[in-house]
Amino acid sequence: MCVIGDAIELLDYCLHESFNATCPRDHVIVMMTAIYGRMRSGRCITSDYGQVGCSTDVLGIFDDNCSGRSRCLVEVRELVDIHPCQRDFSSYLEASYQCVRLPGKRNSCHEVQQHTNTNASGYLGLVSMTSPSFGTKACPWQIQVPKGQKINVTFLDLGMKRYIKEGYLSPDCSTSLVIQERGTRIWTLEICRGRHRSQHVFTSGGNYVKIFIDRLPTAMDGMFRSDFLLEYKGKTCVRS
Repeated sequence: MCVIGDAIELLDYCLHESFNATCPRDHVIVMMTAIYGRMRSGRCITSDYGQVGCSTDVLGIFDDNCSGRSRCLVEVRELVDIHPCQRDFSSYLEASYQCVRLPGKRNSCHEVQQHTNTNASGYLGLVSMTSPSFGTKACPWQIQVPKGQKINVTFLDLGMKRYIKEGYLSPDCSTSLVIQERGTRIWTLEICRGRHRSQHVFTSGGNYVKIFIDRLPTAMDGMFRSDFLLEYKGKTCVRS
């Protein structure tokens, strides 16, 4: 099920089925949840035999295969070596995702510099490792939310599973994020990979920021896929 925007539908995928996600042009997948096990009786489990309520979180596997891509296909049978329940009982997948638009996938650098994102919330991501690219110093993202709001920026590490699999012994802090508000207020933030999937990194003082990646991650695969995203949201501050 392709879900665009805020509506998220949780769907079940039985052992003989596939998780198949495809997003529209200029959008990428962001996995929201992925649970594997025998959560409840239903379409995939018609008789519980007293074996329900056991499960494990497999979000990292689906981030690795799907998040940041425009499409993905994962056979549920690929999870059979994971045993959240007794081995004699089959499990199923319960998953949800969003298709989110990444600005700049079809824009030139000049077009990007003339455009400011005015949505109250959204996602940002590198769409190419070739400079100048949207999100680099030459072409920073520009975000503006309604007056009276501040901007929360969250870093989504979509490569956690790969990071652990490749045996990193300590967090990778090679990514540097630069945020500039109106005027000369500039922050350079060191982003460490391999700690948490979601990290709140910044809250603005006003309703406008420029953001760019100053130091690129040390490990990114190709195929127009970034293994991290930035999420921004406008936040209304209520004075007491």
